[in-house]
Order: sequence, then C-alpha cells, then structure tokens
Amino acid sequence: MEFSIATWNVNSIRARMELLLEWLLESSVDVACLQEIKVEEEKFPSQKFEEMGYHVAVKGQKAYNGVCILSRYPFKEIKKDFDEIEHGQKRILQVSIEDITIINAYFPQGKIPESEYFYYKIDFIEGLRLYLDKNFNPMEDKVILLGDFNVARILTSPLMKSMYMMRML
Repeated sequence: MEFSIATWNVNSIRARMELLLEWLLESSVDVACLQEIKVEEEKFPSQKFEEMGYHVAVKGQKAYNGVCILSRYPFKEIKKDFDEIEHGQKRILQVSIEDITIINAYFPQGKIPESEYFYYKIDFIEGLRLYLDKNFNPMEDKVILLGDFNVARILTSPLMKSMYMMRML
C-alpha cells in the first residue's frame, strides 16, 4: 500500500482551520497527523474533514495538547489509551490502516535539564520506547511514528546537549 503522509503541529485547530483546509485541498495528502489541536474531542470539527473524504480519529483536551489523524483510508483500529505514558495528558494516538500502524505523538517540551519538564519528557520517551518494544517487531511490523518530537536539531537544545554528553562518556 502506498500513501502520502504528513505531520503538522497546528497549535490550535481553531486558529489554523482555514489554513489546514486549504493545505489539505492543495496537497491531496492521504494521511495528516496533527498535534496541539487544543480542543476536546466532542468539539473537534470532524464534519468538515469528513465532507472532504477523510476518516477522523481524535484525542483531545481543552486548551492543551491533543492529537488527531485524518485519513482517506478507513481505520481498522484506533487506540487512545496511553495513560501509562501520558499521565493524563492527550499526546499519543495510534491507528491501523490495513497492515500499517501509525502513531501520532506530541512529545512534551523538555526545557532545561534541571527542570521537572525535562524528566517528564525523558519518562515519556522511555515509556513510548517500552510500548514500541513490547508491542511491535521491527523486522515484521510496519509502524510509522511521527509527530512533534519537540527536539531542536542544534546543540542549544537541553535534550540534545544531554544526549551529546551521554555519547561522549
């Protein structure tokens, strides 16, 4: 199966709705993974996307976080229960399309290594890694993990500096 897939941190579905609809029309993307939708599931504007031919999977919360997957193909399975990793926040959504699993993740910001946010991010990453190791075989399963990883590609990022220092040891 071939399809196009894209990811976008919309930083509020309400604020980016017109841009998103325009982009979906222009790009003809088959699967779009959105982060920071910042709206509860029951208030998500699913109908607009369904009218465009998309199937919609949403995991949202008021004012913060939230993820969504739009797909031109029907979902075989939708998994929203990741509380052991998210601790009450809405950051991970998993769907299956035919034999392909797509995981849309909005990783927490780490801020500085001394902050509680940094440790929450490390716990989140470790929890997600354990989940992937436990549930998927990289030699057999087709898994796409994408989203907003909240990692800068330069060494000014606290996480990148820490990872770089660990590699130096």
